[in-house]
Amino acid sequence: MAAHGAIRLFGRSDVVDGVVTFIGDPGLLSAEVWLENDEPRSFQLRGASILSTELRVAGDGTHAERVARIPVPRQVTAHQRRLLSVAFHLDRSTRPGTYQAAIVLEGDEDTQAFPARIIVTPHYELTIAPDELVFSAVPGATFGGEVIVSNHGNVPIEVFPLGEFPLEEPSRDVRCCCCDGVNASAGEEATDEDEDEGFGVIAIDNERLIVAPGAWAVVKFVARLPDGLPANLHLLAKPRIGTERFTLNIITAPDAQGAGVRHGAGRRRSRPKKKRS
Repeated sequence: MAAHGAIRLFGRSDVVDGVVTFIGDPGLLSAEVWLENDEPRSFQLRGASILSTELRVAGDGTHAERVARIPVPRQVTAHQRRLLSVAFHLDRSTRPGTYQAAIVLEGDEDTQAFPARIIVTPHYELTIAPDELVFSAVPGATFGGEVIVSNHGNVPIEVFPLGEFPLEEPSRDVRCCCCDGVNASAGEEATDEDEDEGFGVIAIDNERLIVAPGAWAVVKFVARLPDGLPANLHLLAKPRIGTERFTLNIITAPDAQGAGVRHGAGRRRSRPKKKRS
């Protein structure tokens, strides 16, 4: 517990070393802080702040001494204790680690500082743009594309070679992985005939790269379709980068006139479902 003059300031971490500790990912750091006036007179407050020269403030991403402001009562009366639930956020690319800080109380008569620490935990977050692409290609063709991966977290994102992903029809019922063979969309039991139906896999290759926190990178890839696919067919594949997926719409060409590409697919029309006998 830290004390200066009439005011004591403490949090749950004080049972260990007397330093108020804020912990969380950059999007939300929080702690419960107690203000206590153990004097027989009231203590007037004008404001309170968390200060640290080691951190970047959310918004402009620059280093600034004031990390956050703490709402405090205008007056702490004699022998009164007040609980302050303090929450704030930092620049979202702030690296995981422990940062030294201070809590400064501004009174009418003087300014008091109390030791604090800020523990930033890892936060993994990315986006892929565009999240849906459309290609037209003949069976067995190889074509290229690209997506932009943006790192909104505070740890590096490693992009590995994507590999192989199954090709499926958009209108095809999805087999539920948790219902022991029951079709999730139609409530029907999957048959062996359904399992035998398939269009193979699309093989996707790309360079391995690392996207730093707060940065973005263009991921260029080369994809190859399997041979023997029917013409004029709409197929889907959902490659994954990190924790996110994007959609490849494949339209098999009616002839061998090469491959074309369009980005940003529009609304798809579902093909009629086949009747089961």
